[in-house]
Formats: sequence, structure tokens, C-alpha cells
Amino acid sequence: MWNRHLFTAVIIIFGFVFCISQFSNFWWIGKSVLSITTPAQIQTKFEQNHIGIDEYMKHSLLQDDPRILNYITTMGYLIPPSTQPYNLTSPTIDPSQGQSKVVKEILKYMKNGFFVECGALDGEIRSNTLNLELNFGWKGLLIEGDPKNYKLLKEKGRKVWSSNACLATSPFPHQVIYKQKFNLGKILGPADNFELLTNQKEGNVIVQCFPLYSLLTTIGMFEGWRQRI
Repeated sequence: MWNRHLFTAVIIIFGFVFCISQFSNFWWIGKSVLSITTPAQIQTKFEQNHIGIDEYMKHSLLQDDPRILNYITTMGYLIPPSTQPYNLTSPTIDPSQGQSKVVKEILKYMKNGFFVECGALDGEIRSNTLNLELNFGWKGLLIEGDPKNYKLLKEKGRKVWSSNACLATSPFPHQVIYKQKFNLGKILGPADNFELLTNQKEGNVIVQCFPLYSLLTTIGMFEGWRQRI
């Protein structure tokens, strides 16, 4: 049990360090990136080649390709922090199963950090980051691949970025087949496995995956980061 807690804590810390430690090397991405190619220009180019923009998200566009950043933005794969009141079941209780405590101790109860939580579930149950957000002023990114779970997450009013996607296992976007089953959901295989996809009894759906670099860079354009990852 301790090994699992320690591993999760290390992953959260890595997400934090990965974002924060690079701030001294920032360079402006902002509007200059988006102005390279507009979504309309991208779509026109793809249509001329008889390829839809969605098709390109299944293949090897490198993680810093402006087309990925445009796609994340225009298709709503990044939702900004909620402006609504929190809608939590138990706002005074840390729902983490020990990981949050380990992270706070290692980082000496640091405030105003930035986390990345992949597999955010509904944004409250077993959340390893909610206490950091509520009591230590952390910002961050919640990633949840299951569309049903993500719908619940958005209703919690979390004041951080969120994405209904999964993290890519390669430095380019791709798609997978995801089994929806609340906290037991999992990736079953690549999206081209027709047999898995048609197994509706298991609630299998196609989920888009993005490299962490692409998601953080897109957030950086809105937050005004000068970032080199």
C-alpha cells in the first residue's frame, strides 16, 4: 500500500516540478503560435487533401505542432477553471488516500504550486489534489478520459483547468478505446480495434489522447506563460 502511495506522490510531484521548474526558461508562445495557422486554414488544407482534421489526431503530429494546439483549443479539450461556487460533497475532508499527505510533507507544505492529476475521476472522490487546491492555493490540470466521469467532474466547480482526454504514451496524439466503469475504467487498446469498439455492453468509447507537453503549452497560451518544456 505504501509503495502505491509513494508512486502516486512521485507522479504528482513530477507534474508539479515539470511545470514549475521550467519557469526560468520561458519564451512567449501566445498569439504568435496561433497566428501561424488558423483553425479555418488548417481545415481547408485538410479538406483539399481529402483528410478530415480529426484524422490527423490519430497519427504522428509532433507534440509541438501548432495544429495540435489549435485542435485542443477549438474542439474544447481544455476547459478553464470554473467561475461557479464549489459543489463538493465533503469540502472539509481530504479525500486522498494518503498521497496528498505525502506530497505536502515532501514539499514542506508549499503553497501556490501547480499540479497535474491524471485519472481525476469525478474531481472529488479519492482526489489527490483537491486539498492542495482548497487549502494551499494550488492551480493545476485535471485529466479524465472517461466522458461520464468528466461530466461529474465539471459539476464540482474546481478552480483549475480540466481536460476530457487521456495522456498520450508517445510524443504525438493518438486515440484509444476506453472502458467506462467509474473508478475501474481503463484503456483497452488502440482505436482501430473494431471488435473492442463495438462491445457496447462494456460501455467502450473512443478517447482522444494528447501529449502532456501539448496540453500544458495550450494552457500556457491562456495563462501567459513564457514556457520552454
